[in-house]
Amino acid sequence: MRQVVLISAFWPTRDNPISGVFVVQQIAAFCRAGWEVTVLVGRAVGRTGQDYLAPAELGLQGASVELVVFPYLRFPQALSATALSFRFNMWSYGNAVARRLRALRHRRSAIQLCLAHGVVYPGLALPYWADATAAPTLVYLHGVDPFLTLPAVRRFIGPLIKAVETRAQALVLVGSPLRRHADELGFAAGKCVVVANGAELLAEEPVTPPRIPAERGVHVVSVSNLIALKGIDDNLHALHRLKATFSRTDWRYSIVGDGPERARLEALTTALGLDGQVRFLGRLPYTETMAVMASADIFSVPSWGEAFGIVYLEAMARGCPTIGCLDNGAADIITSGVDGFLVPPKDPQALAATFETLMAHPELRRRIGEVARRTARGFTWDANVARLVALAEGGIAVPAPAAAETVGHSHGY
Repeated sequence: MRQVVLISAFWPTRDNPISGVFVVQQIAAFCRAGWEVTVLVGRAVGRTGQDYLAPAELGLQGASVELVVFPYLRFPQALSATALSFRFNMWSYGNAVARRLRALRHRRSAIQLCLAHGVVYPGLALPYWADATAAPTLVYLHGVDPFLTLPAVRRFIGPLIKAVETRAQALVLVGSPLRRHADELGFAAGKCVVVANGAELLAEEPVTPPRIPAERGVHVVSVSNLIALKGIDDNLHALHRLKATFSRTDWRYSIVGDGPERARLEALTTALGLDGQVRFLGRLPYTETMAVMASADIFSVPSWGEAFGIVYLEAMARGCPTIGCLDNGAADIITSGVDGFLVPPKDPQALAATFETLMAHPELRRRIGEVARRTARGFTWDANVARLVALAEGGIAVPAPAAAETVGHSHGY
């Protein structure tokens, strides 16, 4: 059986069971393809809130998956913006990974593939653990890390970036908007390749909107960490505009997720007079989150800082008309007006007009939802794994998934 090791900065915890669930879904696809999987997840000494869930608790029962949680010492991020402290963190993390990889090689057959999920710390620590495995290694860039953009950090990470380039087969970008960020960090363009994330898809079933009885109103849903760049406040302003401009009140809005913006968003809801129609559901387990998503008539996360956005695919797979923003990760998935809608970032007026169009035309929602389902089927985790394996075995020059070429997207990878 082939062996793959994932060194991941992301893994679901009891406090946040959907954080890093995309890694779990990718692992399930590796298992379906006949791979044995080991996941290495670091726990910083002294840090709380890192009670990681076991594979069996995440639906990986019976699969060939081992989770290894290892301790390591590190300076907290607030003290890490100097070359000395940052290099210590990389050294500590990297050597802890190397020890686990050597132990793994003594217990199992040779490792065929390593994935480093996250530039900080798995990726930038690669020079310290690369010699512990001879396997091709792919380093993932999942999003814009504000810490790495600090001027003080930018001054000393250049040599670390070059060392990673020397050791890694490729830098995997989960969406084309990250090309700019990779360039800013100093990664060579020829070392970067976009490999779209996947989504767990449902069995084919008819879509019969409106799925919410008319007297209860059109159901709008967001699933998001409540941070500024997700644009949840733009949804609230747009829905308020529906009342003021279109006199439309036959809707309700459910927000799944939590984060530092929640208090401000709840205050904004009250200030806009939307308390009776907006529900903050907090973080929910994955199955409950997907159940809320499946009940939606419209899914909207108008994020203006999204690298890819698996939630868009998850909503589309459930036949839901989905709204994202232009020039962001959603544009790698959605063809506006065909299988969803793209609006300008930070533009509640355009967003309100899109809401009005969808709310006023149930048949349009049905038609968009059907095409969205077909689009989502081109972005499976199985296709993601197949492309990663091809990338590791053949280098950068691998074709984009055929599914991405058959859904009518003019943009590529």
